[in-house]
Order: sequence, then C-alpha cells, then structure tokens
Amino acid sequence: MDTVLCNLWNSFSLLTGRRTADCDQSILRQAPLIIISEVFIPIESLPSMGQVATYFSPLTYGNDLIQAAYHGHTHFNPLLNIAMLCIIILLFQVFANQLYRRWNE
Repeated sequence: MDTVLCNLWNSFSLLTGRRTADCDQSILRQAPLIIISEVFIPIESLPSMGQVATYFSPLTYGNDLIQAAYHGHTHFNPLLNIAMLCIIILLFQVFANQLYRRWNE
C-alpha cells in the first residue's frame, strides 16, 4: 500500500513540481525485491546469485501463490509458500519488536 500511495503522490507531484524524499527512498528499497521476485523476470533466467536471493524475498512466495491461483503452475508447493510467508512475517515482527524495545527504553 505504501508503494501505491507513493506512486500516486509522485504522479501528482509531476503536476505541482514537488517530490518527497520519503517516497523516493521507499521505491528504492522495494525495487530490488520486485526484480528478484519473478514478477518481471523468471527465476530460471536470473543469475545464480539472483536465484539464491529469491528464496529470501517474501514477494517470491506471494507471487508464486498468485501464479498458482491464475495459471495452476508454481515453483514451490502452495503450503510451502504460505509457511514461508508466515516465517518471514514472524522474523520481521521479532526484529521490529527488538528495535522498538531498543529505541524506546
């Protein structure tokens, strides 16, 4: 949702000539994830280092679930996709809780 709002704001900013650094940084953080998640480039055509990186991207598993729903073929078992998404969410939540405790003590 953050990317959608930033893209909408950046589109509007073309008319007014104003841009925000927060949205630009948000897009720069998310662009590599989109590239390695098989949204635009198939995993098989990525270099070997890129293929390894796809296993750490949550977008890969979400995209694979969408591919399963629309086309019926996947790289991973749908249950594995759901499990990996839950694990990634849990890891990010633990990391966020630790950062919150560190900054608010």
